[in-house]
Parts: sequence; structure tokens; C-alpha cells
Amino acid sequence: MPAPQKVSILIVDDHLLLRQGLKQVLSHEFRDLAFGEAKTAEEALAQVKAQPWRLVIFDIGLPDKDGFFVLQEIRTLRPEAAVLMLSNATRIHCTPPVLCDSALWVMSQKVPSAPLC
Repeated sequence: MPAPQKVSILIVDDHLLLRQGLKQVLSHEFRDLAFGEAKTAEEALAQVKAQPWRLVIFDIGLPDKDGFFVLQEIRTLRPEAAVLMLSNATRIHCTPPVLCDSALWVMSQKVPSAPLC
């Protein structure tokens, strides 16, 4: 019996802690995952061009390029890839709106503050 094919996930965020945290959580919950990482839009697009990713999780607030530009490029290069966009904004305005419709999900990174103890 052949080994199950790994699900490829590209995590794109300029914060190392977030990339590592997502990998740790996903690896704990799911088996047979293969990860790639990028800290800039340029790195992400190079990886998207180089290989097909089943899922691309990316921060739309990357420092080097507009996140909606990145989404449009991913959709052009790999229309079959699922996309999860992360944002620290509480409200996201897509122009044109159909662009956000092509993403699997737009998720806010904002977490209500709570006491640590």
C-alpha cells in the first residue's frame, strides 16, 4: 500500500512566532502535513510558482506587497489552491469584492484582551 500523500501548506507571515505556532498547532491536530514558510510576499510568490500548495495561509499585512495583490497572484498562478487570509484588522475591505470571494476565508488575528492570571 503506498504511503498517503502529504497535504502541503504554505504559511506566509513576517512574524516567525506566528509561523511556528501555526505549524505546531496544525501538526498536533492533523497527520501527513508538509509545510513551507515565507516571511515576505516575494518569497511566498516564488514558492507558489515553484510548487503547488494545497493551502496557503497568509497575512494580508505583509511589509513588502499589498495582500490583495498577493491573493490575486496566487489565484492566477494556482487557482486550485485553498487560501486562508489572516489580518489584524477588524474589518477588511476588498476591492473588487469578488477578490475576497476567491479566498477560502478571511480571519482576523485580533484577540480580545484578557488578564493573564
